[in-house]
Amino acid sequence: MAKKKKMLPKNINDLIEAADIAALKAVYDTCELDARGGSGKRTALSLFQIPDELTRWLVAQGA
Repeated sequence: MAKKKKMLPKNINDLIEAADIAALKAVYDTCELDARGGSGKRTALSLFQIPDELTRWLVAQGA
């Protein structure tokens, strides 16, 4: 299995604004659950305006 990325994609804020849960979940096919990104290089759980559904999914996955 290939090593997963430690950084979220540069367009993570755009994906969050679009609130496309399927696309946001697909990010974690190639990134670690604790991958960092956004303006402050924070994990997805600490990014501004993250959809509640994605928060629940990340926690259920062990983030």
